[in-house]
Amino acid sequence: MSEAKGGSQAVGCIVLLLIGAGVFAWLYTTIWNEQEGEARYEDCRNKITIQEGSAGALFKSFTCTYAKTRSGKILGGTCVHVVTEGPVCQTVYIYNKKSQVVCSDPKFPYAAYDDLCHSTPQ
Repeated sequence: MSEAKGGSQAVGCIVLLLIGAGVFAWLYTTIWNEQEGEARYEDCRNKITIQEGSAGALFKSFTCTYAKTRSGKILGGTCVHVVTEGPVCQTVYIYNKKSQVVCSDPKFPYAAYDDLCHSTPQ
């Protein structure tokens, strides 16, 4: 009897984990979302610079222009969320996308297109 109870508890835990993962994925895409592309914002009246992942980025979808390595890792970029009123841009929220390539050796601090770290910017 205790084996059947332990097995049903394990199945219950797995089901809860799957439901939790689904809720997390939905919240992540709802609360903070990035898509690659270009957005025009030069004529926006207000430009607000925020930090990537900050509270100012919550509940906004961002369009990002990336510089990438040969393998597709992000070297950096700019992400914007444009707020319009009719055809007029009122506010743009902007943050700089951080590099996914981490160069920890102080002799080679610059990440480059070839997925390697270099001593000078490439």
